[in-house]
Amino acid sequence: MGHKVTLATCALNQWALDFEGNLQRILKSIEVAKHKGARYRLGPELEICAAQAGRGASSPLPSPQETVPFGDAVLATRDSCIGSEICEELWTPHSPHVDMGLDGVEIFTNASGSHHVLRKAHARVDLVASATAKSGGIYLLANQRGCDGGRLYYDGCAMVAMNGRVFARGAQFSLDDVEVLTATLDLEDVRSYRAEISSRSLAVRPRRLRPGPPLLPHPPHPGTRLLGVLGAGRLSLAWSGSSLGGGPEAPPRVWASRRRPPRCLRCVGSAWPCGDRTWAVALGRGPGPRGPGQQDADGEAQLASSWGQPERSPIGSKRLPPSIPRPPDQEVLADVRAMVSQTTYTPRDPRELCGRLLTTCYMASENSSRETSDRAGALAQQIGR
Repeated sequence: MGHKVTLATCALNQWALDFEGNLQRILKSIEVAKHKGARYRLGPELEICAAQAGRGASSPLPSPQETVPFGDAVLATRDSCIGSEICEELWTPHSPHVDMGLDGVEIFTNASGSHHVLRKAHARVDLVASATAKSGGIYLLANQRGCDGGRLYYDGCAMVAMNGRVFARGAQFSLDDVEVLTATLDLEDVRSYRAEISSRSLAVRPRRLRPGPPLLPHPPHPGTRLLGVLGAGRLSLAWSGSSLGGGPEAPPRVWASRRRPPRCLRCVGSAWPCGDRTWAVALGRGPGPRGPGQQDADGEAQLASSWGQPERSPIGSKRLPPSIPRPPDQEVLADVRAMVSQTTYTPRDPRELCGRLLTTCYMASENSSRETSDRAGALAQQIGR
């Protein structure tokens, strides 16, 4: 008999200092996770204030206590144990999940704020899969999505993995403000997987049999005990033999989105058809007076010009290939209408929309050539000006 748990992770489009909007997206993700039967929901790093507002704002808070505990701790439920690491800790040579796994943690979580870099998404997948392949266990990764009010683009791609295999994976580029992933997995699969790795069992033994000072440099992680259980139903005293239901188990997924890097800067528009367009559209959707004009003009023009390929644009296209996110929903359309200040506007094609959003200006000098003038004219024509 198994011991199934349903867990949720998410990708949220949070914005710096948009506390009310951030709160609504957090609440919506919790509602969706609960509706899907999840007993635990993981959100991205700094999801309340958003990543740009939280960077560098980590000064210590005053405390009436003379000493306070500092370091990693774990949550112990009646049927499992949850440990957390944050963002970059997944990439370090000695990640916290290594010692947590040896101390009995079965579920690892990572609230991440990982921005997009070419070929970085598949590196995340490899690291998460490798972490659970070596240590056994379930790994939840949550991430930010969108621009967060700055030049960086957070590309989502939340995921759930177990024992070296990915069981749920979110979209890498999407205009959805809230994306929630759930997976129903069996904790008994984690326990049996770990029991089969003899080298891991040898590493665990000295940590469990400590008559005096710790034998390893890292002492056991302090834990906070919770009364609840992660599995559905009542917890049986025969822990390994309890049947808690929890719905059908999630099938493993294959990560098949490893895009080739562009050969040169001129190839960015065609060789990377998703990220650049989504970045520029997401930038204009933020709260307050935002828009593409706040960024480098040449970069925006290049990004906007690539929207002229309707089969690859995130707005208003019905000819998207399966590997690219579907057209945006009504919420995205409402944001686009706000950007152009027309309540009934619907884009005919990406090029027409870009012509409404951007204006080009060729500022020639005595050193300018006919070639640069022709290029500026061609660029203006490509983006609908």
